Amino acid sequence: MIAILCFTDWMHSFWIAGGVILFIYTLMMLFVLTGVLALPETRLIPDSPLTRFSVIIAFKDEETNLPNLLQSLKELTYPAGLFEIILVDDHSTDASAEITRQYDFVRYIPAQGKGKKQALSTGIQAAKYEWIVTTDADCTVPPDWLRYFDSAIRQKKPKMLLGAVRLAPYKFFWSRFQQFEFLSLQAITIAGVYFKHPFLANGANLAFEKQAFFAVNGYTGNRQIASGDDVFLLEKFQAEFPGKIFFVKNKNAIVQTLPQPDVHSMIQQKIRWAGKTKHLHANLPKLVGIITILSNLVLITAWLYFNYSMVLRIYILSKFILDSSLVYSMHKIYRVPFDTGAWLLSFVLYPFYLGYLGFQSLRRGYVWKGRVYRK
Repeated sequence: MIAILCFTDWMHSFWIAGGVILFIYTLMMLFVLTGVLALPETRLIPDSPLTRFSVIIAFKDEETNLPNLLQSLKELTYPAGLFEIILVDDHSTDASAEITRQYDFVRYIPAQGKGKKQALSTGIQAAKYEWIVTTDADCTVPPDWLRYFDSAIRQKKPKMLLGAVRLAPYKFFWSRFQQFEFLSLQAITIAGVYFKHPFLANGANLAFEKQAFFAVNGYTGNRQIASGDDVFLLEKFQAEFPGKIFFVKNKNAIVQTLPQPDVHSMIQQKIRWAGKTKHLHANLPKLVGIITILSNLVLITAWLYFNYSMVLRIYILSKFILDSSLVYSMHKIYRVPFDTGAWLLSFVLYPFYLGYLGFQSLRRGYVWKGRVYRK
């Protein structure tokens, strides 16, 4: 009898806490969905482009991916005299360097120092033009990519532009699982821009004014952190140039990247991403992270005690409706096929995956580009 009463009291307290978390999570999701749907689409200016770009790609051991990237860069519709492409080699040990030298429209530069930020800094120092555009070696870019950046710059007068990124479609389940998570992060990126508090960015599709980069001292202050060249720089730009950061929202300006090939690589990537958050000065990304974690912890409990309470089943249904609305909207905007079966399975697995990811990120470092980074 005592055990039953204790369980009843625990469930009552849990219902209250779960209800509060669901309410806060609902507000957050409504803000994100509003930002995603309300942000206007970026339109091309029909006349000739004017902006000059230096496209910089830092790479390490990318012999498999570089040909696809370089072919997509070769097909850019932007006037040849208005942009340059700089590939910075972060001490590759494969045939990457030899591959880049086969393309006469790119500049090959060895990095000064190790790590992605050092490689990007090397490229920026060598850049001839006033706007820097970055992408990654495992990406492909659309033909009108730079034209959309040019149009946004001429229309908005920004200091930084964030671009859309999607994962290449693959048939295996884990790639679709990653797609759902990836598009959710993209949704938060768009909403942050819409509400004038951007805190997420993706270096696979990013542009910024070179003079502004030097004004905020570039990557100084976080060079010791392996990744985060995008979000740390965004944080600096937001502090120095509030209201001057915009998002290029158009299906023809989306950069495509590759999903992680297996679960282990996916976990390593997410540990690396999670490790950046504690170094950010802004509280908003930490708050969003806490709300997301708490809502999924409640979801785990709701699944485990599914048969004991109608309230828990209502919680599951409510979160499912919220998450589905956002993910489906992003799939429509990004022109990505929506797999209902994969989404249902992902919804069930995600809170357990997130819990495991949190545990792993606390106890160890990660491996990236063949280098081991300790926490």
